[in-house]
Amino acid sequence: TLIESRCFENAACTVRGHGNSSWIFMRDEKPSYRLKLAEKADLLGISPEPVRDYVLISNHQDKLMLRNWTVQHLAGLLGTIPYVRESVYVNLYVNGGYRGVYQLFVKIETGKGRIDIDDSGEEADTGFLLELDMRVAEEGKKPYFELPGTGVLFAVKSDGANEAQLAFIKDYVSGFYSAIRSGSREAVEQYADLDSLLDIFILEEFTRERDAGFSSFYIVRD
Repeated sequence: TLIESRCFENAACTVRGHGNSSWIFMRDEKPSYRLKLAEKADLLGISPEPVRDYVLISNHQDKLMLRNWTVQHLAGLLGTIPYVRESVYVNLYVNGGYRGVYQLFVKIETGKGRIDIDDSGEEADTGFLLELDMRVAEEGKKPYFELPGTGVLFAVKSDGANEAQLAFIKDYVSGFYSAIRSGSREAVEQYADLDSLLDIFILEEFTRERDAGFSSFYIVRD
């Protein structure tokens, strides 16, 4: 798809590093970045609503720069996986110097124009966005919990979750895990959309996505 070229003159933003391997192994070559605009905008038509937070993915280890796009496309074709993000390729220049081709995404967050779920209110039974993130205890930036008996850590990405909601979320995920281990389809369907669950499993197996059991794997409940 051809996108009309646009220039955001004097659009203030802050820039910081994005990702772990990108900055551990590639910081001197082609790392990824996170952008926070001073004012909300729809950059290059990839966001349903104007937002402030975007990421520039370097795709440094993918010389054809097609893996992320291909998985996005497949996820969209399946039709059961919610919140498949759009993206666009851009040529990145910093202070007049060319940095290469990057892939621009909206940052994964809850909110209008992003993952639009109901995670407001004070009730314990709430919508939530989680990230499987084995580094979250070291970073200590977000509330997190361990799935009992597994050592698996989940970061709670929803903003403003209170103690009752955090307890509910942990119990919900623990119940979901127990339902899967029980082998009961009826029990699993009490917690998850089965079509979405099966399709994300197939997609992860097909792509051999290495982060899926360690980090950058998201779960959402409205």
